[in-house]
Amino acid sequence: MSKRSGWFSFAWFTLSGLFLLSTSVHLALGLLTQIIWLRGGGQTLFRYYFAYQDPLFFVLCTGMELWWARIAWKQFLPGQDLRGAWLLIMMAALCHVVGMILSQVLCTDSYINPLYALHVFGYKTSTAILRPLGMFIGGPVHMAILAGGLFLALRLCRKYGVGGKLKAIDWIILAIVGAYTLRVAYVLVQLRLGVTAPPRLLEVMNWANDPLLCVLLVFAFFLRRSVAQMGWGYVTKCWGAYVIAILGTSLGSMGQWATNFGILPYPESTVVWHIWPVIYAAYALAPIYQVEAAHVAKERLEEVDPDV
Repeated sequence: MSKRSGWFSFAWFTLSGLFLLSTSVHLALGLLTQIIWLRGGGQTLFRYYFAYQDPLFFVLCTGMELWWARIAWKQFLPGQDLRGAWLLIMMAALCHVVGMILSQVLCTDSYINPLYALHVFGYKTSTAILRPLGMFIGGPVHMAILAGGLFLALRLCRKYGVGGKLKAIDWIILAIVGAYTLRVAYVLVQLRLGVTAPPRLLEVMNWANDPLLCVLLVFAFFLRRSVAQMGWGYVTKCWGAYVIAILGTSLGSMGQWATNFGILPYPESTVVWHIWPVIYAAYALAPIYQVEAAHVAKERLEEVDPDV
């Protein structure tokens, strides 16, 4: 292992390694509280975890995602091909932060919500607007902008002849996600046929979630297969993290849909909740890997030519 320097390492851990370790600890604590609850130990710790620790972890992840996406964007000079891609990715990360704060932090009955902590009059009424607005900004808007960033990165790969082909497992996953998207669309149409009133704007705004996830997954898969030709380095891990985040979001959506329609029984279905920390962590890790890739490349260049 090459020697690392600066703020990018602590002892023998890289920044990404430390973040993976903290994510693992967070997940382990959540699963432990759930096991205690399901084995008859009460819901106190389980409720505390999802009321405080989980939302705070999401705040940390989205904050890191935006911070490191900004650093990744600044690493590319004006005119460089990937600068535009990372600008869009940074904007998508900003939408992720705003959406998460509006839909989760400001709509929860816990002391991480300043409106709740300060007993602001009528804050419960505001959740009827804040939650769907946050879900829209952190959902379709975030995904549409991110799709633009991934498309620019994929186009650059094609431009320089770095094109990867999808494997059978990729097509199988895409087929499953596509079939689920069509199924949800079919159910929505069936539900709307029995309703005379027009759909509300806030309802319509989130209809694009699953189709956008399909588009994102296609881009992420092709990017991952394209850069994989360079080996299992930080750049490959960067786009692989987006595959995990996007595919995880699809799985989380499937789990929620199955719970709502009684396919997954409660309380066993609550195990699906633990996929969201993995998703948020993957979104944060992607730009971290990109910055680490540039950091390692600079170190290797300095080893060849110390005057650089």
